[in-house]
Amino acid sequence: MIADIETLKGFALFSFYNPETKEWHEFEINEYRNHLYSFLKFLEVHREYYFVFYNGIKFDCQVIEMLMRKHVALADLSNKELSFMIWQFAQDVIDDSMHDARPPYSEEQFSINQIDVLEIPHFSNRAKMTSLKWLEFMMNAPNIEEMPYNHLKEEFTEAEVRDIILYCRNDIINTYRWYQHLRGETEHEFYKGKDKVQMRINLIESLKFPIQAMSWNDVKIGDEINKRSYMQLTGCKIQDIYDLKKRRKATKSFTFREAIPDYVSFKTPQLQTYFDKVGKTRVALLQKDVQEFPITFKGTTYSIMRGGIHSTESNRIIIPKPGEILRDADIGSQYPNAIVKRGLFPSHLGKEWLIGYKGSIEKKNYYKKMGKTGDLNAKGLSEMYKLALNGGGYGKTGEMDSWQYDPRVKYFCTIGNEFEILMLIEMLELEGIHIVSANTDGIVAFFPESLDKTYYEVCNTWEKIVGNDVEGRLEYQDYKSLVQESVNHYVAIKPNDEAKIKGRLLVEDEMHKNNTDKVGRIERRAIVEYFKNGTPVEETVRGCKDIFDFCIGLKSSRRYHFQTVDTQSNITEHKKIIRFYISNKGDRLVKVLNEGEEEGIDVTRISRGYLVTMYNTHVEQPIENYDINYDYYIKGAQEIVEKLIRGKKYLPPNPDQLNLF
Repeated sequence: MIADIETLKGFALFSFYNPETKEWHEFEINEYRNHLYSFLKFLEVHREYYFVFYNGIKFDCQVIEMLMRKHVALADLSNKELSFMIWQFAQDVIDDSMHDARPPYSEEQFSINQIDVLEIPHFSNRAKMTSLKWLEFMMNAPNIEEMPYNHLKEEFTEAEVRDIILYCRNDIINTYRWYQHLRGETEHEFYKGKDKVQMRINLIESLKFPIQAMSWNDVKIGDEINKRSYMQLTGCKIQDIYDLKKRRKATKSFTFREAIPDYVSFKTPQLQTYFDKVGKTRVALLQKDVQEFPITFKGTTYSIMRGGIHSTESNRIIIPKPGEILRDADIGSQYPNAIVKRGLFPSHLGKEWLIGYKGSIEKKNYYKKMGKTGDLNAKGLSEMYKLALNGGGYGKTGEMDSWQYDPRVKYFCTIGNEFEILMLIEMLELEGIHIVSANTDGIVAFFPESLDKTYYEVCNTWEKIVGNDVEGRLEYQDYKSLVQESVNHYVAIKPNDEAKIKGRLLVEDEMHKNNTDKVGRIERRAIVEYFKNGTPVEETVRGCKDIFDFCIGLKSSRRYHFQTVDTQSNITEHKKIIRFYISNKGDRLVKVLNEGEEEGIDVTRISRGYLVTMYNTHVEQPIENYDINYDYYIKGAQEIVEKLIRGKKYLPPNPDQLNLF
């Protein structure tokens, strides 16, 4: 059952949709109607259902729980008094959440079963904060609607009541669409086939997790698995764990050299000198401190930091000739393997933590093997134990508020790993195998086919030296071409013509991101098609029939909002999320500093000064009727393609062979 509520000063609405029966159930409290008791009866009749909300834990379920607990005391209130009281309670809940105060009711106190599809992907986290309206943009929802009336409004006509009901229905339909994404019922590449809801059902049924785990994010699940394992091994209770956390001593200062395993060594004088210099440096344990040590070795520049290694290439194309190999090698299970082989554990938790961590690796591998036989439940459990190893384990050792916090574990992992990778780079380069790119968990090599056997021999030797010959083995992938803006933004074409895409060139990105920021969807498609199939940019852009591929999304903030100005200088204010496309005729789009904000430039023209058509409401029509300014999109994609082709390094043997526009 998909659900949402609206709380205005003079109108409370509780709306539910059953996607199986296509039935709507709506309950109003306003000057015309008071459906409180039929609403409560509805909840009682459907007690066995899961109610799916977006931000239900911190808002909707708080209001509902209050009404379920206090409805007897509310019996004598008039309709207006009741709607006002609900509004006031809702405002208090919102205000408390803005100040990080605990809500009135915990999840354990809820009288209904709920699934919060804001919390499962951790969209309440400050780094990933995402509204339902933004998801509507990212999912190409037909309508991105804002509440049509001010929440302080006290009186409504029947027509206005209907407007709010339709607005709420639109939110519910989009909540359901997002729920389907989390079930893997989508063609979106990032979410397709990954049933996050079923994974949590398996967790509750197989590992006896509480019903509240239905809304837990992945990291919280991983953290809980580790906590339970530790409690089982030590016999301690929750309070004991928090006592251990309080008694944890400050991490003693250590150098980079102390974090690097003794088996790491170098043969070239350049890297020996570099190793000695960096090794003497003390690791800054505060996240805000920046430590970066660049080095250029055999023509490639690398940067070593506390968190990993990466190369610094930009704007280039690498296309191997016949007789040449371009190969990516990634380290499997890098962090879990590093923790186990180096015997790392948070100092205040002891070796029992490591024993439990090893147990999670064994269980992950066991369920992974079962999952290959077609056991979907086993596949889900394997994924859960993987969470315990990465975000819920290694990741938590770097979070100050976590019971697993110990930055020594985190940095011994990352610093040791990057120097292992640097050692592999040296070993390969000494055999004439050139490394053109490197990141935290892998390298890309470019070398003659005659050295293929040597390549594997070096890699196998390295795996044995560093203890990656069982867990953490290298996983290989050859490429036909590699097109890079940088180490984190690229298109790599595999021999079967599949494209591996990262960063700004990825069309279907995670939903909390903006896949129209700087490089729009159609430009991304055109760039990838050009380098994958040689399709001219203009052909891809003009051949696209999906208006949503041309749409750009922007978010207002507390500091600024957007306005459009038409040819008669009439101004239209836009709040929150806007969707628009570049058109031949239309309005100017400007970003305006909100009143009362600090002084500075208060109006900024955006979209390169091109005219725009606002498109928060979709109208289905032939693509030619939208008046799209194709030149804008063609120019944007061409600029990036040209920049990449004119890169200085690793150009094709004969650039004229490429079909450039």
